[in-house]
Amino acid sequence: MKKSYSEILLLGENTCLNKTIFEIVASQNDLNITHVKDIKQLKASSIQSDLIVADLVTIRGELNNIFQSIKREFPLSPVLAIHYHSEFEIIQRIKHAGADAYLNSEMNEDELLSSLRDLIH
Repeated sequence: MKKSYSEILLLGENTCLNKTIFEIVASQNDLNITHVKDIKQLKASSIQSDLIVADLVTIRGELNNIFQSIKREFPLSPVLAIHYHSEFEIIQRIKHAGADAYLNSEMNEDELLSSLRDLIH
């Protein structure tokens, strides 16, 4: 039986940004969201996920190490990176490190939901 919702894992500290993302996603009938604060918690979890949302504003560490850890735990799940930078070089570094997509942390609700659903399907 096919599940009627997609599992999203929000990775990053519990900041105002994450609460907003968590609340937006949690309000959707077709999306289920789980929050973990850091990479260590990610490794210790047994969470299944269709998509990883990485809040790079709050995750500590070097970009390549962050994405290697995510991909090691969730090799088939796409990763949406969120950060406050909008400079082309920084976005390219984030994508080169392993993000499948990027959103500026000042995105609106429609942009967030559209990006999530595009990556899942």
